Amino acid sequence: MECNYIGAKGAQHLTNSPILNNLTELDLRENNIADEGMQYFINSLTLINLAHLYLGWNGITYEGVEHFTTLNSIALPNLKSLSLESNLFGTEGARHLANSTILTNLTSLNLESNYIYYTGIQYLANSTTLTNLRKLYLVNNYILDEGVRYIANSTNFTNLRILSLLSNYINSEGIQHLANSTILTNLTELDLECNNISAEGVQHFADSTTFTNLRKLDLRNNYIRDEGAQHLANSTTLTNLTELHLECNDISAEGIQHLANSTTLTNLTELDLKKNKIGEVNREMLIRRLSFKSKRKDLFY
Repeated sequence: MECNYIGAKGAQHLTNSPILNNLTELDLRENNIADEGMQYFINSLTLINLAHLYLGWNGITYEGVEHFTTLNSIALPNLKSLSLESNLFGTEGARHLANSTILTNLTSLNLESNYIYYTGIQYLANSTTLTNLRKLYLVNNYILDEGVRYIANSTNFTNLRILSLLSNYINSEGIQHLANSTILTNLTELDLECNNISAEGVQHFADSTTFTNLRKLDLRNNYIRDEGAQHLANSTTLTNLTELHLECNDISAEGIQHLANSTTLTNLTELDLKKNKIGEVNREMLIRRLSFKSKRKDLFY
């Protein structure tokens, strides 16, 4: 039901409908539900089997999110996945989520583009209820290095498998926080696209023993250059990587040579080097040297 503009009134009808008792997934993105509509979800006695709820782009402010803190509510008892991207509820919204007694079973949380900043991350990190998360999407929230520090040190995130920190103004200091973390050892996917990591940050990452379970790493648009490629190529931590994205990193033939000579990045099945300075000859050399298995040749251009 995405993009139908049902509004708060439509949300009321849906949440009261007796025919939706068996519903497990509900997508209401871009429907202008707003704060008024949020109360109906919290008061619903019919959505008892709902596991996945998508409420992105609905004009929900921190006042709407506050409904999740309703005491003694028995609504949404089986909710596992909640997506609230692009609602701009800010730090106060993050605080309400962190204090919610309804979201104790949540395993996936998407807060993309809500500008919760690093103070919002602190609330999530200190939450006594959001302790079962396995997937956390924090794209475009301006969390900075300080926000990364809260994530890296919080036991709430011990079970995380997927962490997306795309476009958060993270520098090499933030990567050092991640690299030193003893909490994030279960991560299998990490997205750091569009930050300010540089070769120095990549070195922290490559030298860390935290990321031995990592399968997918996205470093697009970080200008790690040839030095950063060398750190990745020499890392003994990243031996289980199967997917590596390095688009737009100002990597030249020298960096390609480092990757091609790597004795550790041997499990790659996808390598994204688009928009670098590699050339056709270096591309073919890399494919041969890494025994590349992927049929997606577009990843190299």
